[in-house]
Amino acid sequence: MAYTDDQRQRIAAWIEQKVPRLTAEGCPLCTHASAGYGVERVVVPNLDVPLLAVACRNCGYVMLFNEQAVLGVTT
Repeated sequence: MAYTDDQRQRIAAWIEQKVPRLTAEGCPLCTHASAGYGVERVVVPNLDVPLLAVACRNCGYVMLFNEQAVLGVTT
């Protein structure tokens, strides 16, 4: 399921606040800052926590975050 515009804005704000080096210095692997990132929900079997994948559009480096923490969802 794709994220809504509101969710994408919240994800971007969370990354800017919690991982400022990612937006300031770029990808940890290729250091490409202007390529941007793609975000997608990841479901891992036998894992109850939904994950949010942030992938560098230049090299494909993927970082995983707890989707509930990023979007501020409480269960």
